[in-house]
Amino acid sequence: MKYKILIVSGCDKKQEHFGKYAFDLIREYTNKWSYDCKIYTGDDFYFTKGLGIDSHAMQTNEQSKQDLAPNWNKVSIVGSNLYDYDYVLWIDADAFIMDFTKPIEKIFQLDKHKEKEFFLAPDAVSLNMGVFLVKNTRNIHTLFYQWGMMGYRKNKYYSKDFSSNKYICNYEQAAWCSLYYKNWNNLMVQTEIMDAQKINSHLQKEFWRMPHCDFLQYKKGKSFILHTAGIQDRVELYYTFIKGEIIK
Repeated sequence: MKYKILIVSGCDKKQEHFGKYAFDLIREYTNKWSYDCKIYTGDDFYFTKGLGIDSHAMQTNEQSKQDLAPNWNKVSIVGSNLYDYDYVLWIDADAFIMDFTKPIEKIFQLDKHKEKEFFLAPDAVSLNMGVFLVKNTRNIHTLFYQWGMMGYRKNKYYSKDFSSNKYICNYEQAAWCSLYYKNWNNLMVQTEIMDAQKINSHLQKEFWRMPHCDFLQYKKGKSFILHTAGIQDRVELYYTFIKGEIIK
């Protein structure tokens, strides 16, 4: 079955120097398989439409000294775009499509998993929000509203940004995992946890460690996406490794 699918990504201005390569790959992939594509960069990345969430000013008086990390923008971006599609796939700006030979329907086995509403893979710490696919259902709309609202609250999802020494709310991933492990609205049953090596693989030995992820998890022809989280010079990596490994 052919579904109406959107692939969406984006980043702030600080990440555009490497994100542009990932975005070009997304555009090429969506053109090949006739999906829609939306890329949010610069000021557009601070998405303010839909869900009743203003991701650019998601603070309360209690959080006046704390900044909301850009990570949270994906929640409002994806949640708002869901209304017009059967499925929306989010890909981080540092995650590169490596295999162009298979469509989304086959990669995520959508016909087999018709009852599933959220698809993602683990990383070394938890469940990774760098690549995830969501289905347009009433329950998922409610989930995204609940998830997005968690960014307003001062809670355990705050942590220190080591580069700036500021406390930032950078754990949209931890917030979602909190909902998952509490089985909010039967989320555990509705989520398909996939093999990271198939949809969202990594390279870092120190950061992406056992038990969930092995070193050099990426193998040519076996992963849809290579996620370069933890890599310092992603532009150099793109030219010396990624570009030559892409299968079209």
